Amino acid sequence: MKKTRIWMIALLSTLVVASSVTVVGIAAVSGNNEQAVKKPAATQVAKQKVLDVIPVQTDSLPIHTLGSITNLNRTSKKTDAVTLTWDKAFGATGYYVYVCDKDSSDTFEKVAEVTEPTVTVNKLKPGTQYWFRVTPFSRQGEMIYEGKGVEKKTATQPDAVTGLDVERSSKVLGLSWKPKENIDGYYIYRASRKSKNKFELVGTIEDPKTTYFEDDKVEEGEPYLYSVCAYRKLYGKAVYAGEGGKLRIISGLSSPGELIGTSKASRAMLSWNDNKYAEGFNIYQSDSKDGKFTYVDSTTSNSFTTDKLTPDATYYFRIQPYTNEYGEETTGTWSTCAVKINKDAPQEVKSDGSKSSATPKTSSGGTYIEISIDQQHMWYFENGELILDTDVVTGNADGECDTPTGRFSVDSRATDTTLTGPGYSSFVSYWMGFYGGCGIHDASWRSSFGGSIYQGDGSHGCVNTPYEKVKQLYERTDYGTPVIIY
Repeated sequence: MKKTRIWMIALLSTLVVASSVTVVGIAAVSGNNEQAVKKPAATQVAKQKVLDVIPVQTDSLPIHTLGSITNLNRTSKKTDAVTLTWDKAFGATGYYVYVCDKDSSDTFEKVAEVTEPTVTVNKLKPGTQYWFRVTPFSRQGEMIYEGKGVEKKTATQPDAVTGLDVERSSKVLGLSWKPKENIDGYYIYRASRKSKNKFELVGTIEDPKTTYFEDDKVEEGEPYLYSVCAYRKLYGKAVYAGEGGKLRIISGLSSPGELIGTSKASRAMLSWNDNKYAEGFNIYQSDSKDGKFTYVDSTTSNSFTTDKLTPDATYYFRIQPYTNEYGEETTGTWSTCAVKINKDAPQEVKSDGSKSSATPKTSSGGTYIEISIDQQHMWYFENGELILDTDVVTGNADGECDTPTGRFSVDSRATDTTLTGPGYSSFVSYWMGFYGGCGIHDASWRSSFGGSIYQGDGSHGCVNTPYEKVKQLYERTDYGTPVIIY
């Protein structure tokens, strides 16, 4: 009985298999004959659906198979460009890059289509907040499928600071620069010998409208190198400009004191106090107060006479100290004065044969003593106002006793003293020395002054002055009063 049942089951199984083979064979032979095609088994339908969703070629993937953008980073930034990189996205034919100028808009615009996972976006504005969006896409025939984008928030660098200039170069150093747009402030860096020439942050300016910085933590005579860097704070970080221009300032290389300008014979004569840190002085000239100053010349002296200029015209002059001690010319702050050019009129001949003395014209103001050897005359100006003038006798014009010319200052004072030298001993009531043994003093032994006395009967180099005039001069001046002799 058991054997019979087993045989029957085997027979039925064989018939089922044979029947299945027959059906498949008919379907294959019938081709487009719909009536001949019988419905496939359920298991075959399931297998066919699985085959339909498995892609054969990766370049024809539907959108749901595109990978995501990962590791989107900014690898470099400039004032007008930003470079981005990211990992390759699975199944992507390429990538679209969109940008939004977040400072002025919320709209993204497509700016690039690339096949590699990197892009450099150019023609951007400096110091501007930009948002970037990168999306993968797949091209399938005429169809393009775009995946989900990923955003990166960043900004371009601000422009480097320009126009660095010295504003103060005394015991306090000051510098200024041109303002920048789209920034929050400035970082001030300084290098010195004390810092082993490495830049250190010495100041932060949080107001973008402030373009001036003062540094009072300096030592006189020391050189300092400054760099100013604009920055903008975004997303908790400071986006700052690259290294801009540098400015060297030497503490003590300051603007010349007591700059005085006078005019004679259609020329401007300039003089100023010396500066122990200066190797020389640059002279600049302009025909208007706010006009452009052009370089005229340089001198190692502390006085300068121009070429002939236009009579009755007013010129403006700047005197700026410089030194080359540190390998390149380093300048300090400058002093400015205005001079109205005087064309001396023909001098009247006096009855004693001497000539009248024209008063020097000046519009620079100041307090100083001025002496003309040619005119044998002295003037004293106080705050630009002529206080006194007198004929004098200067050093004998013999090449040995000539009175020195240039810019000096009173460095010694005495009353009721005796002047001694080779072959002479003279008592004077008032003495104002300005250059070694040369000074301004009374000369009671002389009965007249001015004219041509100095040509043969002059002094030993001093400026002989009438008693009443030198007394008045002594009482109104002090140590340091400038003395200009030409």
